[in-house]
Amino acid sequence: MIALVLLRLGVGWHFFSEGVKKYSHPEVFSSAAFLSQAKGPLAEFFHGLAPDSHQHRRLLARPLPIRPLSEEEQAEQQQWQVDQNERTQKAKQAGLATEVEFSPYTPYSDWA
Repeated sequence: MIALVLLRLGVGWHFFSEGVKKYSHPEVFSSAAFLSQAKGPLAEFFHGLAPDSHQHRRLLARPLPIRPLSEEEQAEQQQWQVDQNERTQKAKQAGLATEVEFSPYTPYSDWA
């Protein structure tokens, strides 16, 4: 009887201390990998519980259809490239670091 009480106290203390550790150091424990692998009818629910700060499941994990750019889009793309080159040259002349920018017509521009 005493052995069972001590066993229950030991198990309870273990779960309590692990729970306290989880809340005091959230960077050590993350269930994101486990929740993001969910399959079945409740998968979307579990995916919603997993942190997705960069929205990679919505913006990067789904392929976009490949389509050619229209003439207007090509002109905008070329103008963006000219503007980007000018900004880069000005930053180099001023001795500043350049910001990383992505063309608006790249598949990952929304995420970036």
